[in-house]
Amino acid sequence: MSSLAPRPSTVTLGFRISFSFWTAVVAAGIYGAVEALLRGDDETLWWTASYNAGLMALVAVPVAIVVLAGLRLLLGPLGWSPRQWFAALRDSNEASRRSLLSYALLGPVIAGGWFAFTYHVVRVAMGKFVHMGLAALLCTAGTLLVAVLGGLLLRRLCPWLASRWPARWVRERFVPVFFGLLALHLFLLGLSVALSPEAGEGLWGFWGLLKREALDLSFLWPLLWMVAAILLGLCVPASAPKWQVARLSLLLVVGICVGGFVRAITGLNHCAPCTVQLETQTAITHQTLSLLRRTFDADGDGFSPYFGGGDCDDTRADVHPGAIDIPGDGIDQDCSGADAVQRATIERTIETPAPEDSDHPALDPALSLLFISVDALRHDLGFTGYARNISPNIDALAQEGVVFTHAWSLSSFTGRAIGPMLIGRYPTETFCNASHLSRYSDKNRLLAEMLHDAGLQTGSVQAHPYFARSGLQQGFDRFEIVTGRGGDEPDLRITGDQSTAVAVRWLNDDTFTAGRFFLWVHYMDPHKEYLEHKAFSVFGSDSRARYDGEVAFTDAQIGELLAALSARGLRDRTAVMLTADHGEAFGEHNIRFHGRALWDEIMRVPWIFRVPGLAPQRIATPVGHIDLVPTVLDLLSLPAEPQLRGKSLLPIMRQGSGTPDPIYIEQPEGEYMPPMNALIAWPYKLIHTITGNRFQLFHLGDDPGEQTDLSRTHPDVLEDMKAQYNQQRAAIEYTADRYQRR
Repeated sequence: MSSLAPRPSTVTLGFRISFSFWTAVVAAGIYGAVEALLRGDDETLWWTASYNAGLMALVAVPVAIVVLAGLRLLLGPLGWSPRQWFAALRDSNEASRRSLLSYALLGPVIAGGWFAFTYHVVRVAMGKFVHMGLAALLCTAGTLLVAVLGGLLLRRLCPWLASRWPARWVRERFVPVFFGLLALHLFLLGLSVALSPEAGEGLWGFWGLLKREALDLSFLWPLLWMVAAILLGLCVPASAPKWQVARLSLLLVVGICVGGFVRAITGLNHCAPCTVQLETQTAITHQTLSLLRRTFDADGDGFSPYFGGGDCDDTRADVHPGAIDIPGDGIDQDCSGADAVQRATIERTIETPAPEDSDHPALDPALSLLFISVDALRHDLGFTGYARNISPNIDALAQEGVVFTHAWSLSSFTGRAIGPMLIGRYPTETFCNASHLSRYSDKNRLLAEMLHDAGLQTGSVQAHPYFARSGLQQGFDRFEIVTGRGGDEPDLRITGDQSTAVAVRWLNDDTFTAGRFFLWVHYMDPHKEYLEHKAFSVFGSDSRARYDGEVAFTDAQIGELLAALSARGLRDRTAVMLTADHGEAFGEHNIRFHGRALWDEIMRVPWIFRVPGLAPQRIATPVGHIDLVPTVLDLLSLPAEPQLRGKSLLPIMRQGSGTPDPIYIEQPEGEYMPPMNALIAWPYKLIHTITGNRFQLFHLGDDPGEQTDLSRTHPDVLEDMKAQYNQQRAAIEYTADRYQRR
């Protein structure tokens, strides 16, 4: 084919580069604004849109510089400058242009196929081979072979495709089409990540792994957007007129973005909902806010007076929203607005036991306990009115037992919920390290130790490797972790049937059940990833539907376990307690899963007791898991221990109601979540985001979905709730690593 003569151009290379630069800036601003528009509400919409748009526009400046400078560095060793490279593209002959377009279209596709094959080879090899050397050899050989085959396929297909490009694209629109193809691949990459399941299932499912929270790669997607915009900016057609008006428009948009950003950051300290929105519900702003606050933190206490950081005195490291106020010293250490008046103590209302009569008979003093806990089980099940039939066995248990209809967990994720629940103290009061999967010290005294010392046989069935190193084995005579079946990672394995099999085997073992026993079975299946179960996954394909299938499967296992208890003749001398470590969110507050916030979809849990001698009933008195250990000890006719924070709920279970105590909830600072606390003094709930010292107030009776923040419209209620919260918080004895008082 003949070479093509250069076409006269009214668009210079310099303008192409500058245009692509501003295109990236504007595209980044649009990305940020659209993200805020999709996630925001009426109150926070324009604040978050302004912040996101301006932030992304500013970030686009160094990104564009890096990308364009990278072109120079890549082409430099070849003796080319960007100008020469563009000239070479423009002046190349038709055959070269056709080949370049073919490689630009097929190259990324074949590279993606190579990545997919490599991912699946590694999954199979690591899952099937015990010998890691053989697994590594298979992975290496397989990936090299496919790389060679991919290269041969690319060489074979490109000549075939080259002859099929439209002549006008090749001769007149080559540069825009070339860069447009590259931008298209970036767009398809982002789309693949967005649409692929996090579990990594399916041929192209490995892209979904990039969405996992643990990787925290959310900052990459706007960067890909900006790079795609740069490439599109390079696609300005050679025949385009001069774009002075476009330049002025771009500069105007950038000015608006930057101005909105400046306005947003100067007002964050005065708009608590805006800051909460930015920190918890957008992709990149949480990281940038943290960076900005660390940069503008003069006293090094981790809190900034700017960017919604909430520090009221940046000259003193002992004054910040996370500090504990020392009463009567004239200093407001915790930035609450006033000095604490006196040292608080946590006073729990002790219910007077109901008299033992025909309506309230004495319980069997030799009861055993079957404790069933389910990971990430929401409170909305069949017996609470959920429409889908996902929990018939749990519903039947609720019909036979005492149900606390308003019960809350101690924390928003397993590592800080289960340990404290079994220790009987708040998360920051337990002896544990600061990792996400907390490891508990033997300085803690667990429920199993108390029951073991009282002469009960103790056993626990777990379904996740975390429990092998959690420190929660203390006090158990038997402790078994099932491995499950299915995927290579713990969250990709089905374990409920194996957990039930082990528990049933122990129930049938006379050496375990001849006397009093305590059996704890923790079911993991409803925890994401939400896997498919034949005969149970019948509700649809979205995440909530798949979760419901997991719950239905787990419910069937619980039914088998309860049936085995009855078949063994143990029902009449065994109390059954069922609850969850926390709930699960499905976008109610633009948050999914758990461990990021203290909304009720995450914090409320089912709590059922079936106790021989106690009549079935539903109790609306608000209660919390801090009362679990004292209640179990009372049910089993054992004395309470002095270190326990809670109280026994048995008097309320006898009487049907009681005086509610404030319920205190903690989300300690962790690897993936900001520090937050909450206090429920029915019917109000106060949420305190410690970073930024922000308070939100909700009336759970009128607003169970926590949609209307009353912190600005009900100042008197807010101050009363803050006073109760500060009293509760001041009485905490901080012992967990990282949460010691500063």
